[in-house]
Amino acid sequence: MARRRFYLDLSRLLSRVRHSAPTGVDRVEMSYARRLPDLAGGDFGYCARHPSGAFGRLADQDVARFLDETQERWHGRAGGGDRGALASLARIRPRAPDGGKTAALILASPANLHRPRRIAHMKNRLNATLTALVHDLIPVTHPEYARPGGAEKHARRIETLRREAFAVIANSTATAEGLARHWSGWPAPAIAIAPLGIDALPCAESARRDRPYFLMVGTIEPRKNHLLLLHVWRKMAEERRDAEIPELLLVGRRGWENEQVVDLLERAPGIQPHVRELGALPERELAALYRGAHALLMPSFSEGFGLPVAEALSVGTPVLASDIPAHREVAGAAARYLSPLDGEGWMAAIRDTASGPRGKPAADWQSPGWDRHLDIVLAAAEKSLP
Repeated sequence: MARRRFYLDLSRLLSRVRHSAPTGVDRVEMSYARRLPDLAGGDFGYCARHPSGAFGRLADQDVARFLDETQERWHGRAGGGDRGALASLARIRPRAPDGGKTAALILASPANLHRPRRIAHMKNRLNATLTALVHDLIPVTHPEYARPGGAEKHARRIETLRREAFAVIANSTATAEGLARHWSGWPAPAIAIAPLGIDALPCAESARRDRPYFLMVGTIEPRKNHLLLLHVWRKMAEERRDAEIPELLLVGRRGWENEQVVDLLERAPGIQPHVRELGALPERELAALYRGAHALLMPSFSEGFGLPVAEALSVGTPVLASDIPAHREVAGAAARYLSPLDGEGWMAAIRDTASGPRGKPAADWQSPGWDRHLDIVLAAAEKSLP
């Protein structure tokens, strides 16, 4: 394999090969992998730390097949279960990096950043500088929302970037400002702001259900504020007939520190006919739900970017969102904003939205583009090279 000028690390996608439903970070790394070759041309290649422990460059043809098979699983079309996933992984064989001119290593996920020696080793093996995307600082700035040990782990990631990166890419102004505050007074890499692009959702007809429904997308964890919506639906169940209550569909796996939410989902009889916990879904099923929803509900206390907001708006689905900087940066005037603490306000907005025909977001909202984002990434990495 010829020496390349830019290398994208695919360690996260390889480590999550057995997961059939992608996270937002997984989808971002996939978008980098699919789009960067066209922008960087022959100067682009792949590398990864394989789950077996080996680190090295990856052959383009092996990566192309692995990406195809991974997306087939995400779309719910691949067979073979774990055996098929592990077979896909086995065909990826890292190869020893060669010497040569300095290259730029690009990270689209936090994989390995909590292990600074591993990142230093990867840079040394490739003779590379480091440019990395930062998705958020939430475990550091809001440790009360992190899983046990999460704040310390994320702090190590951010410190690794401060010491090892030439440049970091922030997915929003909110993330960039958080980084600048966190690193204030210390030597730190340059920070560039590049809002994430949005991939076209898979083609799928709008989901059809017996009554209007609202959608919430995200891991069930404290900062997502599922509890507020469950109390709203319980209140509606006390005041309205069943036929007058819209459904609430929850998409996302169960995370951490969510005992109150789980208790309501499993033990509150008033909401059980109206709230459906669907877990993590293949992309095609999620796309159908986005298209058919009366609105996406995002009452989060904190977000780094707010990917579901952008995905909903990209298919014309209205959005009710918490009034936080990340949501306003993504949606602008296209969403309706409420305090994440205002249960009565959310109930009124949901009733108002459900009472009429499915609305439309502001017509002037434009989906963020990947090319602009990745141009900023490549420009930052290019500056690190002699």
